[in-house]
Amino acid sequence: SPMSATTSALRRLRWSGSRSLHTATLAREVRALRGEGTPVVVLQPDATVVDAVGPSSMDASRRQAVAEAAHASVARHLRTGRVADRLSLFAR
Repeated sequence: SPMSATTSALRRLRWSGSRSLHTATLAREVRALRGEGTPVVVLQPDATVVDAVGPSSMDASRRQAVAEAAHASVARHLRTGRVADRLSLFAR
């Protein structure tokens, strides 16, 4: 969810804009899916990515920094135990 942010990222932001709204919407959608028994892996910007994006997601001069931060963030997230366990189901 590129327009949301992790809780820790939202706490740091002075200019959260609509990220809080998108984060709440995502949380409701995830709860509904999990409530039906569907496993869900959530990928959303952490503080490093939000810092790279800056106050304007339309600032093209930040593309490279945002891409690098997002790649590193997702790689970290995918290595965590719970996520790695869920994704191992697809390796079969």
